[in-house]
Order: sequence, then structure tokens, then C-alpha cells
Amino acid sequence: MPTLRVATSAHEILCDDSMVIAGSILAHYADRQVAPLRATAMLIEADVSVCLVSCDVIVVPGEVADRASTRIAETCGVPFDNVLICGTHTHHAPSTIHVHGYDADTEFCRRLEEAVVSAATDARRQLGEAQPGSNAAEAELGFALSQEATVGSNSRKLLKDGCLTWMAHPDSEVVRPTGPFDPDLPVVAFRRPGGEWAGALFNHSTHNIGPCGAGRSPGFYGIAAQALETELGAPFLFLPGAFGSTHNQTVPDVEAKVRIAAAIKEGLERMEFGLAGPVRCLKQRFEYRVRHFDEDAEEAAVRTYCARYVQPEAAESYVEVFRQSRRGLAPKRGETRCTWLQVIRLGEVALVGVPGEMFGALGLEIRRRSPFRHTFVVGLANDWIGYLPDRAGMQLGGYQCWTGLHSFVAEGTGQRMVEEALALLGELAASPDAASAAEPALRQLHGDDAPRLQRFYNGLCPHSRKMFRPLGWNATLGQCEQVVADALAGNRFDVVALSGERLVGWAFLVRMDQDVPHLGIGCADDFLGRGLGKRLMQAVMDKAREARKQGVDLIVVQANERAWKLYERYGFRIAGMQTGADGQEYYRMQAEF
Repeated sequence: MPTLRVATSAHEILCDDSMVIAGSILAHYADRQVAPLRATAMLIEADVSVCLVSCDVIVVPGEVADRASTRIAETCGVPFDNVLICGTHTHHAPSTIHVHGYDADTEFCRRLEEAVVSAATDARRQLGEAQPGSNAAEAELGFALSQEATVGSNSRKLLKDGCLTWMAHPDSEVVRPTGPFDPDLPVVAFRRPGGEWAGALFNHSTHNIGPCGAGRSPGFYGIAAQALETELGAPFLFLPGAFGSTHNQTVPDVEAKVRIAAAIKEGLERMEFGLAGPVRCLKQRFEYRVRHFDEDAEEAAVRTYCARYVQPEAAESYVEVFRQSRRGLAPKRGETRCTWLQVIRLGEVALVGVPGEMFGALGLEIRRRSPFRHTFVVGLANDWIGYLPDRAGMQLGGYQCWTGLHSFVAEGTGQRMVEEALALLGELAASPDAASAAEPALRQLHGDDAPRLQRFYNGLCPHSRKMFRPLGWNATLGQCEQVVADALAGNRFDVVALSGERLVGWAFLVRMDQDVPHLGIGCADDFLGRGLGKRLMQAVMDKAREARKQGVDLIVVQANERAWKLYERYGFRIAGMQTGADGQEYYRMQAEF
């Protein structure tokens, strides 16, 4: 992965007491604000520019996401296909959609769009103001797979009377859950060269219900994110997972916030940094159909459940809400519509953006079959088309599958989405640098090579950087420019290997004014074991002999047996041992001519 530049920004989405709150069957209102609702943007620059925006709303409608993505492309230089905008599915913010017994608040939707664009624009401004050649905007990518298995469970439970529920019921009435729950909590974090956080993403697959107080709120996930930002000094973006069949039914929301924050911090403490690989995005249209349905069967299913499990004073109102919803859908049965599927590669991490509330079984299938080491699903990405059940879930029925404005896609849509998402992931995984199959060309360092050298160096994985770090853990552009200047002045000799325009290997001799110069050599992770190290080694040894040096010395980590055995083949012998400032044990080796 080349050098990363990252900036994050959060803008409040203003709202007031007059706005109907989304997330319930019937309309209701809130008269206070527990915590601000925000659009939080992260702008990433690497091989390409990527913009991720997490919004504290029930969903981001497709038309709002499309307009905001177009504006971000125009003002921030991020391609439309590289923008992902999602809602956090908080049930405690003003409505952005027509669903159940209420409509979208058009003014709140306008404010949502403005907040999204403002957050992205501010992140772009931060990158633009970063001093050229400094590490002010640079960051290192890290990943950790944490877990929170108590906040959430599969809520589609089979009851003894044959009904399926999504509400909490006494265990005595429950036969079993009808599907899986994904407890994993992936964390992607970006760390500045000085050690401070630049921002982070986290993902979990439970409905975001629980305001942590009476009023409008980003929900327990959003409040956990804001608490971590206050504590750690950088914005945290919550990206909801495949939560369509999962609710938090046992843990109080204030405690859920604490447990989620603890799981994120646990991941940060064992974060693996320097993951290798490119940054790429694919976004494509996905066609689906509005389902056909039997009105009498749908009416009976809703009425039976509401009569048994909804409070009597609300039961008939619930039945009428779903009836009206079906009436609106009836003339649209079989209609073809379009939405978005998106995949984003951040090194070894893949994000799969799906435009709805995907069931856990489908999300787990994507993760299990993905070609990437780390994959997670981002629900409500770039649009909202309701619940996305698997076939087994559709056949079982229950609220998430009752036909209505909340659930209207044809049976099998979820499975098709899985297959198309996996095809996109396969395309990302099968597209390394096109020139990487060819044998790299060797040449001396050129005057314009500093950015290439920096991308090569900072793209080494953590293990490689432990073995080879002549410029420290992260190289600044200024350091690389100095290397080039010294090479052009004859103070050192540097040879590089290029695969196309990509620098994939570097070897050098420093102390060229002495009889025994010092050697260093490193290769890109995906070029190890391909003979490139031998070619680079031969080039610098030939230069030392040509310059009539008496020999060459180097130091090598004792644990790097592969390297020091290569050096022995070129006549190097162990001349001593030392402990480095990094605490590692090194051999001092020297070859004499």
C-alpha cells in the first residue's frame, strides 16, 4: 500500500422538537437532545481517494446519498464510485424515509445532505492545508478483529405458538432463535507517525436501538463513538453490519454503550499496523424487483401476531399501518428498480456496502466466502431498500418479512446480492499491479524518485519494517528527498527495482567516502522469494568493487535467517553482535574484497 493521507471531520445535523422520530410503527416525537446527531466523514488518499461518511440517522435515502456523493466528487475530487455514505440506523433521530405510520421530514433530509457534504469538504480542507513533505496528514492503516457477543442476539425467535417475533419475550415462550448472530467487531484505525490517532472505523451487527437517555440521540453506538473521540482525540465512524435479524434485547442501552466502547479499545490495544495492498473501489448498479404477495395471507399474519403480542390499544393501529403500506405497494408488484452495491479495498481489509438491513446469515456468508483476509459488511450503504432476508427467513415469515414499505424486495434478492458482492470482491482481489508479473527493472535512483521511495517504504508490512527500517518506522517525503539528493551528489549509491511505475526494491551503499561502506537492502512484500534480493545485492556489490572499496559491512536482525544466509553466499561473515535501540538482537557482518 502506498503512503496514506487521512483526515476526518464531523458536522452536526441540526434538528428540533417538531420533527417526527423514525424507528417505530407509529409516529412519535422527542422534546430533548441526549447527544448531537452528526455526519462524520473520513477522507483517505492512497492509490485513489476514498470518502466514507457515517450519519446518525435511521437511513440515508438513495436520492440524498446520490446528490451528496455527486457534490463530494465535484468539491473534494473523490470519484463518485469511491464515496460510501451510510446511516447508523439510530431509532432516535428525525425520519428520513416514508415507512410505517409517518413520512420523511424533508427539512431534516436537506440538513442531512448539507452536513454530509460539509464534513467531507472539511476533511478535504485539512488534507489541503497539511504542510507538503510533512507527516501532518499521513497515517498508517491498522486492523483488529474484536468481538462483543453480549450486545445483540438473533431476535427472530420461534415461539411455542408458531409465531416469529422480533421483540423480547420470556424464555418460557421461546423455542429457539431462527438464525445466526455475528458477534465480531472489526476495527480499522489510522495512526499518525507520532502515535496519535487520525480516525477509526468500527462495525457491529445489531439494531442501533437505545438512546442512553430520553430524547433524540445517535443511539448507543453513536454515543460510544463520541465518547471515544473525546477520550482518544479523533473521530470514530460506526458502520452498521448485517443487522437485519439482530436486536439488543437483554443489555441496558447505557451498559451497551460501555461494552461497545470497551470492545473497540481492546481492538486498538492489539492493532496490527502496516497491512499491505492497494486501495481500490468498485460501485455498480444492482437490479431487483418488488415482490409479489398474497394480500389475504399478509393480512392474516400481521393480525394474528398483533392480536397476541401487541398491546390491545395499539394492535389495530399496527394492523392498519401495514395494510396501508401494502396498498401502496400493490400496483408496483413486479416492478424493476435499481440500487447500488459497493466494495472498497483498504489493503487486506474489504468493506462490502449493501443498501439495506441484511440478515446475519447473508452477511456471514459474504465474510466466509470473501477472498480477503478481513471482510465486513456495511449495511445501509448509499441507499435503503428495506430488509434483505435470506430464503429461509422469507419462508419462516415474521415482522422483517411482512410485506410493507419496510420489506418489499422479491424473495432471493439477498442471495443474488451476496453473489454479486462476492464477484466484485473477486475482481478487487484479482487486480494487483498489472506490471507485477513482469521481472522488475533495476536502475539507479532518479531525481523524481522520492515519492516512489516513500510509497515503497511505508507500504512494507510490520514484519518487514522490523527487519528493514533505515529511515525509521515511517518515512517522510523530506527524508526520501534527502536520500535522492545525497545519491545525486555522489555521497551514496542507490539502486532501485521498478515494476512498471511502482518501486518494489531498494538497495544502497552509504559512507561512500570510507574504505568500507555500509549496505542496506529491502524488497516489497509481494516480491519476496522471487530472486529480486539477489539481483539488488549483486548490483551494490559490483558497485563497491568498481569503486575499489576494501569491503562492505551491514547489520541484520538475528531472527532474519533468510537474509543473513543470503549475505553469507556473497562472502559476508559475522563480525559481532549488538542490541539495537529497538530492542532486537543484530549480527554485524562484513565482506572483504
